[in-house]
Amino acid sequence: MLRLRAGLLFSVVGFGVAAGAQNGRVPSDAELAAARPGLVQVLVDRVRRLSGGSPQRAAAELLGAAYEADDDATRYLLWREAVGLAEGAGDLAFARNLEVAFAMQFDLDPTEATVALLLRAADSGDRQRAASAALFGLAAARECAVADDERAMLQLYDAGTRAALACDNAAVFTFVRDRLTTLRNQRDLVHALQAARTVDAERVGGLVEALTQGALPRWSDLTLRQLRPVLEGLERFTPDRTVDSLEPAEWQALAEHAPALELRRALWRCAATAALLRLRRGGRDLPTDEQDLAALHGTLLDLTDRLAVDDGVTRLRFDDAADRERLAFANGDWRVVDGELRGASSGSDNFATHRVRFGALRTVVIRGGIRSADGLNFRCKVGDVNLLLNWEVADENHLWLDGKRFAVQPRLLEPGKEHTVALFAEGTRCDVFIDGRLIWTASLTTQLAGTITVYPALGSEIFVREILIDGDPDGVVDAPSGTLM
Repeated sequence: MLRLRAGLLFSVVGFGVAAGAQNGRVPSDAELAAARPGLVQVLVDRVRRLSGGSPQRAAAELLGAAYEADDDATRYLLWREAVGLAEGAGDLAFARNLEVAFAMQFDLDPTEATVALLLRAADSGDRQRAASAALFGLAAARECAVADDERAMLQLYDAGTRAALACDNAAVFTFVRDRLTTLRNQRDLVHALQAARTVDAERVGGLVEALTQGALPRWSDLTLRQLRPVLEGLERFTPDRTVDSLEPAEWQALAEHAPALELRRALWRCAATAALLRLRRGGRDLPTDEQDLAALHGTLLDLTDRLAVDDGVTRLRFDDAADRERLAFANGDWRVVDGELRGASSGSDNFATHRVRFGALRTVVIRGGIRSADGLNFRCKVGDVNLLLNWEVADENHLWLDGKRFAVQPRLLEPGKEHTVALFAEGTRCDVFIDGRLIWTASLTTQLAGTITVYPALGSEIFVREILIDGDPDGVVDAPSGTLM
């Protein structure tokens, strides 16, 4: 026992000498009290270093310590520091989860805690942080609309709007401002279904969310009779027909009768989902009729054109030099010429990333190609799906996902020609089309989400005419997420 204590004493003394510690006097009680805030910061900084510099990991460690604390004051301080780390890292989703849990732990209002988080970002002076708060506030307000919590919906929307005003980003501000109609429509749909009682009360919120996200064609036990309170134009259908039996064209026909734009958008998304499900019926990846496949692809592109209408957010086009600012660049020679974004590789890491991040990506269409005479290396990354088209080493194209490579032959792009690269995601499946041909079907671990990046490599030059997106924006970035191949 004595040897252990002596060894421990030697270790502590040795550590002090190695660290350059100086001898000092015993501080007074007043000095100790004054030093306590600094002590917390020292410990937080050390946790951050031990977490590999990751604020999220450090926040998780502090949260674990908070749960283990024996007294409320210590738990409170550790929890607030965890929120601060997540917030400072720009991870508003994680910070909000911590805020909500904190509010519940200390009997506070979770909505007010989230609003305070958004307003701190709005008032931070950091335009990117404010833009992320605007988009995240809108997403949080949408959750409350579906849950029929109008007070929380309006509080979060107001906070998001204030952040949108502070971010000095016209595209983000316009997107957030115009989505108030979306929130009200979702709320009205909830009220209509509740009043009609055609759907069990506990399913109403989920049904409206599924309709908005285009997931309704998966509801095999829901009949058209049950949707009569919210959809017009159902007279031509058999009332007991289930929604999963509707063809894409039938969803589109229902959209034409929808009185509100947001409801039409929701039905267009349902049409897109129905088209994707047609690709998968009977365990087949491809319909036996190639003409049918081409028609489905055309339908999906047409629906994306209708849905991706928000300049600078869901639609990127390059009509003048100012449009270049909608992307974040890393190296390379990037310029806007004749309605195209052109990027030439110079060294490594030549990336152009859309500044808006998406919490969910349903469709991404990239129209562009290769300008280089050798016709090599058009690359893009959508969420976790990384495409390398016209590989320089062999007559191949690659899809990379979770560290695995999936190759197809031959090279798919022609130099100087515009091609259409389209990714259609539904659930954890993502279908990748190039010029109307289904090239890959990827199985994801989660729903497709994240950033969108295009880039050349190894001396190539590419061009992009437009990027169209149907997805749910939830933040603003200045670099791509994950690793690019």
